[in-house]
Amino acid sequence: MPSLLPQAQTIDASPLRLAGCVFIAITTISAGTYHLGTTTLASNLMGAHRMTEERFTGHSLRLDAAVNDAAKIFVARVRHVGSPDAGAPGEAYFDGTILDVIRWLRSDAKDDLQKSQIVVAYTVQTLPPESAEHAPEVGHSYLFLLKARADGSLRAIKILPAHEKYIHLVEDMIRKKKP
Repeated sequence: MPSLLPQAQTIDASPLRLAGCVFIAITTISAGTYHLGTTTLASNLMGAHRMTEERFTGHSLRLDAAVNDAAKIFVARVRHVGSPDAGAPGEAYFDGTILDVIRWLRSDAKDDLQKSQIVVAYTVQTLPPESAEHAPEVGHSYLFLLKARADGSLRAIKILPAHEKYIHLVEDMIRKKKP
């Protein structure tokens, strides 16, 4: 009896390659998007063992420049992501994001150090896809570098995952900048 799927005989059906393809398909279908910046089971199964970082606001801004420009730097957990609005072409603008401050690293006002909740705005680059950034997720912690606007509201110029390596690096940069 002839096979209904003759192509199946020519496909590389090794268990690892199949598992990777199935994982990518399920991830794409269930999440709606495939986060290219993270290490996935599929890439591990197919031999790509390098880890790359997800991109967040300000990914193209050098860290030392962001530390120099930021008036406020802290680690915070996202309580509520503001609603996205259309920004410039290829960007989404988020306003009203509520953060629970975990740890202050720098502030330009003494009363800030008493604040445990801050509201910020930020933009997320969405195009081109190879440079796309991700919005921070509710319940996750990040390192925020902020500038104050003329009206007193705060805008994130750089957001990083709250990994100790980033926190220590930023603390070192802050210490070196002090007179």
